[in-house]
Amino acid sequence: MDLLKEKQIGNKTVYYGFSIGAYLLIELASKVKIDKIVLISPSPLFSDTIKIIPKEDRKDFDLRLFDKSLEEMCDMINCEVEVYVGDKEIQEMKDIALKVANKLGVQLQAVKDLGHEEKLFEKVLSIESQV
Repeated sequence: MDLLKEKQIGNKTVYYGFSIGAYLLIELASKVKIDKIVLISPSPLFSDTIKIIPKEDRKDFDLRLFDKSLEEMCDMINCEVEVYVGDKEIQEMKDIALKVANKLGVQLQAVKDLGHEEKLFEKVLSIESQV
C-alpha cells in the first residue's frame, strides 16, 4: 500500500500522507518549505502519543527516533494543511487526527463509512482531485 503521494495542483505541489506517511509529512513539513500537506489518519508516532500503539507493535520501532511531541512538531509547520480521518476509524486514531487538526488550526474532515484502510486514502485523493 502506498503511504505517500504527490500531486501538482495548479501552481502548488500537494503531498498526501496516510497513517505513517502522514506522520512523515508532518516531520518533513517541520523541516522544509512545502506548499500543502494532506494528512489522512495520522499515525501517533509523537513522543507524547505513541503509547496508544499496542506495546507488542511498538517493539518494531526505535522509539528514540520519535522524540518530539505532537505540539512541538505541529508548531514547526508553516504550510497549508488538511486533515482527514475515516468515521469508522478506531477512537484513538480519531483522537490523534483531531489533536493534529486542532493544533494546526484546521477542521478535521471525516470520511463517511471508512476506517484505517487503503480505500480511505483513495477516497481523499479523489475528493482532492475534484477541488
